[in-house]
Amino acid sequence: MPLLVVGSVAIDNVETPEGGRHDNLLGGSATHFSYAASFFTPVRLVGVVGEDWPAEHTKLLQSRNIDTTGLQVVEGGKTFTWTGRYEPNMNDRETLNVELNVFGEFNPVLPENYRQAQYVFLANGVPGVQQKVLDQTPGRRLAVADTMDLWIETQRNDLDALLGQLDGLVLNDSEAKLMTGTENLVKAGHMVRDMGPKFVIIKKGEHGAMFFSEHETYVMPAYPTDLVVDPTGAGDSFAGGMMGYLAEQDNGFEPEQIKTAMAYGTLTASFNVEGFGLARMKEITRDDIEERMVNGPPAFPFTPDNYLKTRTFIAVEASPEVRAGALAAVQRLAAHRKDYRWVEKENLHFTLQFLGDITDQEIVDVCSRVKAAVEGFDPFEITAQGIGAFPTPAKPKALWVGVGEGEEALVELHAAIDARLAELGFRGENRRFVPHLTIGKLLRTSRPPEELAGELSSLTDFEAGKMVVDAVTVYASQLRPDGPEYHVLARVTL
Repeated sequence: MPLLVVGSVAIDNVETPEGGRHDNLLGGSATHFSYAASFFTPVRLVGVVGEDWPAEHTKLLQSRNIDTTGLQVVEGGKTFTWTGRYEPNMNDRETLNVELNVFGEFNPVLPENYRQAQYVFLANGVPGVQQKVLDQTPGRRLAVADTMDLWIETQRNDLDALLGQLDGLVLNDSEAKLMTGTENLVKAGHMVRDMGPKFVIIKKGEHGAMFFSEHETYVMPAYPTDLVVDPTGAGDSFAGGMMGYLAEQDNGFEPEQIKTAMAYGTLTASFNVEGFGLARMKEITRDDIEERMVNGPPAFPFTPDNYLKTRTFIAVEASPEVRAGALAAVQRLAAHRKDYRWVEKENLHFTLQFLGDITDQEIVDVCSRVKAAVEGFDPFEITAQGIGAFPTPAKPKALWVGVGEGEEALVELHAAIDARLAELGFRGENRRFVPHLTIGKLLRTSRPPEELAGELSSLTDFEAGKMVVDAVTVYASQLRPDGPEYHVLARVTL
C-alpha cells in the first residue's frame, strides 16, 4: 500500500568528533523517512526544494520506488540547509546554521492521486502546514505526525488542534516533557495521548522508544550498534521503517502490529546511524534488516510467536560444477580472504526470495504457491558468469557470481513465484531482481579493500560453469555463530 509523507527535504552539513565535517549531504525529515520506508512499501513524497537542488538526489530517491511527483522545485529559490555539530556523546548537538529558504514558504498542494492516500505521515513541520495535508486526504485510514520543541513553544494552539485528528504522534523524550510539564515519561506519554492521538510513541535515542495506547504501555529497546557515525535522521528513519511496515502489511493497527512495526523501525534506524547522511542506507537491502531482526541480540525478535516460526527462503540450488567454479573464483580473490566471510560450498545457491520468519501453516501455503508458479516452466540452462559486488565494485560489501546465458528465464521464474507469493501477502523487493550466487560478505570489522575493484573488473567474464535449472527449493535457515545452516523443506521440480 503506498505511503504518503510530507515534510522537509534538505541539504545537511554535519560535523562529528571522530568523522570530521561532511557537507552537502542529502537530508531532511521527509527524505530520511522516505528512504527508510522504501525498504517496505512504495512512497509518495511531498516537499519543496530550490533551483540549486542536485538532480542526482531526485534520481536516487526515484531509484528506491519513491514517487517524487510531489517534490516542488522553486525556480530561482534555494533549498533548505541545516548545519550542525555533534558533541562527543553523539546524543547532543549544536545547530550552527539554519537557512529555511524555500521551505519557509512551503505550501503543500498534493497531486490528485496522492489525495487518495490511506497511510499518511506528517514529518516534522509547522502544525498549520500539517493540517493542510490532512485537509487534502479525507479518506486516510492512518495518520501519524512528528513534531518538535519549536512548534510546542510557538505554535501550541495549532498543534493542539492537530492532535485531535491524528491516529498517532511521534516525539522525543524532551519534547514530551516540554509538552506536558512533567519529568515522568510514563505520565507524559499518557497525558499526550489524552490530548487526542490514539497512540503515542516517545523516542529515547539509544535507550529505545516507549509506546502508549489506551490499554497498553511498553518499552522497545534500541538495537545496540557499536558504530554510531552520524545520528542525523535516526528518528525519521525509525518512523519510516515503522510506517513502511504498517503500510506493507495493511492488516490493522492494533498494538501488536504497531509493536512489530516499531521493531522494524528500530532496526532500520540502527543502519541509518552507521554512516553520514544516507551512505549506510544505500548499502543495505531488506534482507539485511531481516537478518538483523533474526540474528540480533536477545531482544530481537520481540514477540514470543517469532520463536515458533522458521526462517525461510526460496532458491535454486547450485550444481556441483557451478559450486566448484564459484570456489575457483574465491581462490582468485584469496588475497582478501581475511576481509570476508566466504559462503560454504554446500550453501551456494541462487536466491529467488527471502521470506523471513513464517509459521508452519505459511510454509505449507508457500510450497503450494511455488508449485503453482513453476507449472508453466520447463527445465532450462544457465551459465554462472561474471564476478560482481553489491552495492558497487568500488564498495564491495557482498561478492557474487552472476548469470549470463539463461538470465532472462531465471528472472521470469522469479517473477512467477513473486506473483504467487503476493497472494499470501508476501512482498518482494522494490528494486530490480538481479540473479546471483553470493560467495562472500564483508566482515563488519573490515573496510572494503580499495584494490579489489580493479580485480573485480578483470573477472567480469569469469565463467563458473553451466547448469540446468530443473527445480526450485524451499529452505529453512538456522543462524549459528559459525555461519548459517540450511535444511530443505520442499523441492519442486520444473
